[in-house]
Amino acid sequence: MYKIVVYKNFEKLKDIIDFDENMSLEYIYEILGLNICIEEYKKRHKKVFMDLFNLSEENFFIVALDDDRIVGLLWMGIRIDTVTYEKICYIYDIEIEKDYRNKGIGTSLIKKGFEICRNNNIRKMALMTDIMNKSALKWYMKLGFRISRFYLIKSDL
Repeated sequence: MYKIVVYKNFEKLKDIIDFDENMSLEYIYEILGLNICIEEYKKRHKKVFMDLFNLSEENFFIVALDDDRIVGLLWMGIRIDTVTYEKICYIYDIEIEKDYRNKGIGTSLIKKGFEICRNNNIRKMALMTDIMNKSALKWYMKLGFRISRFYLIKSDL
């Protein structure tokens, strides 16, 4: 059984960075099929993590714990929407360990995020996911998200 706990800003940051690093590394190897130097990756991961961390007015780390071990993480930050100039909650990452997937943990994390937004008078939550990740898109839509903007990439520069 797991429990949901919310950490804010710098609370448990090292544990959260370590969990995110391991989950991201797994994604890079298994999904993207990239083979990179682990030490170089860890150095870049921490820098990118902290750059994103510093972009937000406030950061919330909603974690699923199983016997005090992180098995799921939703990282969201409060920032200003560059189009409407209103506060918005942006999901930077959501990750669940393989053995804990499809058990409702992701949904619990997202719903806790909704609650935090409501308690902070924030009316919108946004995220980005790969257009080819049909299962994630379907899951987000089921939770009430809708496609609002497109993120375009030109990669042959």
